[in-house]
Amino acid sequence: MTLPEQRIRELVADLEPVEPLPRLRWLAAGAVGLAAAGAGLEWALGGPGPRLDVWDQSGFLAVLLGLAAVAAGTTAAALASSVPGRERTGRLGWGLAALGATAIAGFGLAALASGAAGSEGFAWPWFCIGRAGWIGVLPAAALALFAARAFAARAATTALAACLGAMALGAGVVQLSCRDEGALHVWVGHALGPALLAGLLAIPCALWLRRRASG
Repeated sequence: MTLPEQRIRELVADLEPVEPLPRLRWLAAGAVGLAAAGAGLEWALGGPGPRLDVWDQSGFLAVLLGLAAVAAGTTAAALASSVPGRERTGRLGWGLAALGATAIAGFGLAALASGAAGSEGFAWPWFCIGRAGWIGVLPAAALALFAARAFAARAATTALAACLGAMALGAGVVQLSCRDEGALHVWVGHALGPALLAGLLAIPCALWLRRRASG
């Protein structure tokens, strides 16, 4: 054995085997599955079930599709940011999320402009925000665990994307089942509130990812 070959063997002798990362599409499906499981558990315990009488309303569909786009886009961005070479997927994910947010914002602004926001007697929708949060917390944890295991180069961006995606999944479940059709309630309770909750949750998530990366 030559000296260079011996040096190479010594260098790699203590290296641990690397486990391949699962496919991103399966991870995204897993996040959706966790949100669906949370919704199913809630409905099984007597929580509000899905509504079937609002599918012909444009405002309902605009918010629901907007939340779906935000959830899909930011989840894709969170997963892509944890894998080197997936930068294009991340950019496309953020673009899709921006389109979804634009649709939701358009719904709210249109309702305000037409005077149909339902601000009379408005109460802060803590219940809907809380539902979105607890349904989304498991997907958020799963995405954060994957980012910690993989290579999350930008902890803050990854954490924000993961939390936004998870909270949008929870908010989508709320949008499907909430009986309050007031535009202001929907805008605040099903979109802005969960988005703020995601921002707050992203802070400890980013700190944890940075600690894992440095440790």
